[in-house]
Amino acid sequence: MSRRVARSVIDVDNPGFVLLVSLTHGINEFFSIVVPPLFPFLVPGLDIGYSEASLLVVVFFLTYSVVQLPVGPLADVYDERALLVGGTVVLACGIALVALAPTFPLMLAGMFVAGVGGSTYHPTGMALISDVETNATHGRSMGVHGTMGSAGTVLAPALVVAVAEILGWRAALVVAAFVGVGFALSLYVLYPRVAPATLDDTPTKRAATDGAGNERRTGDSLTAGSSPPSFVEAVRSTFLTEVNLRETSTQVARYLRAPATLALIGLFLVVGAEVRAIQTFTAAFATASVGASPSYGGAMLSVTMISAGIASMLAGYGVDLFSRTRFALACFLGTAVLVVALVRLPLSALALPIGFVVLGFVLYAVYPAANAIAASAAGGRSGSLFAVTNTAAAIGGAAGPYLLGVVADAASLEVAFLAAAGIALCGVPVALYSGRVLTGADR
Repeated sequence: MSRRVARSVIDVDNPGFVLLVSLTHGINEFFSIVVPPLFPFLVPGLDIGYSEASLLVVVFFLTYSVVQLPVGPLADVYDERALLVGGTVVLACGIALVALAPTFPLMLAGMFVAGVGGSTYHPTGMALISDVETNATHGRSMGVHGTMGSAGTVLAPALVVAVAEILGWRAALVVAAFVGVGFALSLYVLYPRVAPATLDDTPTKRAATDGAGNERRTGDSLTAGSSPPSFVEAVRSTFLTEVNLRETSTQVARYLRAPATLALIGLFLVVGAEVRAIQTFTAAFATASVGASPSYGGAMLSVTMISAGIASMLAGYGVDLFSRTRFALACFLGTAVLVVALVRLPLSALALPIGFVVLGFVLYAVYPAANAIAASAAGGRSGSLFAVTNTAAAIGGAAGPYLLGVVADAASLEVAFLAAAGIALCGVPVALYSGRVLTGADR
C-alpha cells in the first residue's frame, strides 16, 4: 500500500525532465535564502540593524519581481536552456560580488545582479513543467518541483553557516557562488538528454504570435532542422516591434483586469510574503529564542526546510485529490496558528525543532496548491502567466522580510516573528476569493 502511494506521489509524465528542471529550482531557491542565515554574522560584523540587513533581501526580490515580467513573454519564444543556464550563472556572479564587495552599497549592487539572474527561473522553469505535464499530474509535478526547491533551502543554511563559522561569511558566499556555476555547467550538458521530443509542440510554443499579432504554429517559424531564434532576435520579436509592444501592453492590461488574475496575484503575493518572511528570520529568531549560537539557528532553518520538502511532495498528491483553494486556505490558517505557538509557548532548545518541523510542513504545503491553481489557469502562454504570478510572489518576498526587519529593530525578534502570523492570515480571504473566481482550479 505504501509503495503504491509513493509511486503515485512521484508518478509524472516526464520524470527525468521534471526532476532536472526542479533541481534548477532548488539552486534558485538555494541562492534566494543564502544570505539570511548569515544575518547573525552580518549584523554585528557590518554594524548594521536587521532592517538594513533585510535590504539585501528586498533588493534581490524587487529586482527579481521586476525583471520576471519581461522574461515571461521571452520564455514563450526563446531557448529555455539558455535562459535557465545563463540565469543561474548571472545569479552566482551576483552572490560572488556580494561576497567581495568592500562596502554595503556594493553588496546591494551584487544582490541586484543576483536578482536579475534569478528572475529567469520561474517564468521559464514553471512554464516548462506546466506545458509538458497534464492537468492530472500538475499537483504531483509541482510537488516534485517544490520538494527540490526546499532541498535548495536546506542546503543553503547548512553550507554557508558551516563555512562562515570557520572561514567567515564572505568565504561562505564565495563557496555558494561556485556551487551555482558548477550546477549551471551540469544543466547545460544534461538538458538536451532529458527534454521531451514534444517540447516544441507545447501550448506555450503553439501560442507564440507572429509579427502581426496572429497566432502561429511552431512550424511557421521553426521548421524541422531549423535553429531557434537568437537572444537578440527573440528580444526584438517579443518587445521591439510596434505591433508586439501594443500586443504586450494589451495582454498585460487584460491580465491585470481579469478577476482570475487578480486572485492569482493576491494568492502569490501572500504566499511569497509569508514564506520569505519566515525563511529570512527563522535562524535569527531561533538563535535569540533559546540564546544559542548561529549554527543552532541555521540548523533550525535546515530542519524547517527538510520538512518543507516532504510537505511539497505529499501535498502535491493531496492537491490532485482535494479542492486546491480550500487546501491553500487550510495552510494559511495552520501557518498562523503554528507561528503564534512557536513564539508564545516556552519551548526549550530540544523542543523547538519539533515546532519548526510542523511549521515547515504546513508552510510549504501551500506551494503545490498555489502552483497547481496557476497551472490550471495558464492556458496557452504559461510563461507570461507565471511571470505575473511569480512577480507577485517576489514582491511579497521583498515586502515580508523587510516588514519583519523593521519590527525586529523597533521591538524584538519574537514580535517580528509573530508578525508573520498576521501575513499568513491575509491569505484566508484571498483563498476564499480565489475559490469563487477560479472555478476550474479545483478540478
